[in-house]
Amino acid sequence: MVFILIGARVFSLTFYGVDGHKWVEDLLLNLPGGQVGFLIFVNAFVFVLAFFLDFFEIAFIAIPLLALPAQKLGIDLVWFGVMLGREHADLVHAPAVRLRAVLLRSVAPTEPYVDRVSGKRMER
Repeated sequence: MVFILIGARVFSLTFYGVDGHKWVEDLLLNLPGGQVGFLIFVNAFVFVLAFFLDFFEIAFIAIPLLALPAQKLGIDLVWFGVMLGREHADLVHAPAVRLRAVLLRSVAPTEPYVDRVSGKRMER
């Protein structure tokens, strides 16, 4: 997990180094619908990101890119954070399960074994 966080931070610093954040900010500020259009886009964007990234990656990469346009549109950043936190709480049970499934699969036995507690032979 630490390497994922380091990679996310390196990516975001590189993105900021090539002024990618200015391009994204300009794109988000010019969405149709003003504040409402921005909030609808952000919710859909974070929903899609949650299928591929875990909360830490979203927090380190996407949220810093979304905070400045939200502030420039006059959205209270506290409530914006509450909205994103609530959305993450809803998504934590569906898309983020894939990471936990991969981690659990990595420790699952690959061959039949004898259980230490019951002494029974268990299938993989």
